[in-house]
Amino acid sequence: MLNLFLESLGGLILEIGPLMIFGLAVAGLLHLLVTEEMVLRQLGRPGWRSVLRATSFAIPLPLCSCSVVPVAASLRRKGASSGSTVSFLIAAPQIGADSFLLTQGLLGPFFAGYRLLTSLVTALTAGLILDWSRLELAPLPAAAAQAAIQRQAWWREFLHHVQELVGSLADNLLVGLGLATLILVLLPDGWLGSVDGFSPWVSMLVMLAVGLPLYVCATASTPIAAALVLKGLHPGAALVFLLAGPATNMVTMVMLKGSLGWRVLLIYLVTIAGFALGAGWLLGIVQPDLAAGLSHVHQHGDPTTWYQWAGAGLLGLLLARHYLARWRRRRGASAVAPVQTETELDLSVHGMTCEHCAGRVEKAVLATGLVDILQLDVGQGRLRVRLRAGTPGEVRARLAAVLAEAGYEIPAAEPATGS
Repeated sequence: MLNLFLESLGGLILEIGPLMIFGLAVAGLLHLLVTEEMVLRQLGRPGWRSVLRATSFAIPLPLCSCSVVPVAASLRRKGASSGSTVSFLIAAPQIGADSFLLTQGLLGPFFAGYRLLTSLVTALTAGLILDWSRLELAPLPAAAAQAAIQRQAWWREFLHHVQELVGSLADNLLVGLGLATLILVLLPDGWLGSVDGFSPWVSMLVMLAVGLPLYVCATASTPIAAALVLKGLHPGAALVFLLAGPATNMVTMVMLKGSLGWRVLLIYLVTIAGFALGAGWLLGIVQPDLAAGLSHVHQHGDPTTWYQWAGAGLLGLLLARHYLARWRRRRGASAVAPVQTETELDLSVHGMTCEHCAGRVEKAVLATGLVDILQLDVGQGRLRVRLRAGTPGEVRARLAAVLAEAGYEIPAAEPATGS
């Protein structure tokens, strides 16, 4: 059993390795070409053009359902319209450049295109509903003046963003590969299609109920969906999981209600659920035999190519680099005394939930020129800095302002200094 598990896991890694590397490279290039400032210039006025631009900019960006909330909040503070904000919020986590390529490799080009089209229509509809209903989002504090962030050389920026993406994907990707392998090994082919009661609608509703509160990123969910389809899951149910899972989870829903209000949360959930179920039902009619074309996902007898080995090896190196850096950060953090002093600040940062969030927080904080970062703990949502200029109260206020502009919050009740 162990050998079969390792063989299946190795086959999946060889299958997705080149796709992941190519997707990460495309995502890194998009990061260089499509900046947040560029997006903002196109999103200021209500109407279908602004909503369409927001969706078009958001779809290729590899943002998870947690990290997209502070980005969307930041865009809104800088003047983005209500509809374009919500369109961006839905489209970005559902499918990015990396997950699109992975979907095409594991589930086929038709499924990948259909997933992309459904994400586009869902985001457009939600944004237009919000604009046409004239429902304004809850007001947020005005944006603070933020120091210009020093951009690195393009290749350093590219590599930094790719590694940041790997950090955001790493845990969920490994869990997704593990779950997909267990499904391939433990479930007989066609089993899910033969289980009594697993009609298409039952399957889709079950996947919706699982996907809405569960956190799974668009990339990590794709191998799981492919494995489930191989075992007989209705293709529409797999699509529902791929649309609802990446776009929503309990943390995102709480953040969304606090940032944009419960009415926007309702439109967000109803639109995602409605279009996921409708698109899943239609996919079952158009492509009912999806599993027939996916036998390559679990057949490992075929010879592997050099680019499969190269892709899997490079992906492994990027993951190893991420976990080594995480271990070093935690080891370094344990050496820092937990007592806050007159020259240091230890702050909680609400909304910092992943490596992408940590990257945005780090850039915003360092751009002030007031502090050096001693510790940035994503797991505990903590930021520890050493003051370079100003008093603790002044620096804390400045950091709270620039992080609010970036979509994060330093609680007002937290003391500025300690003894």
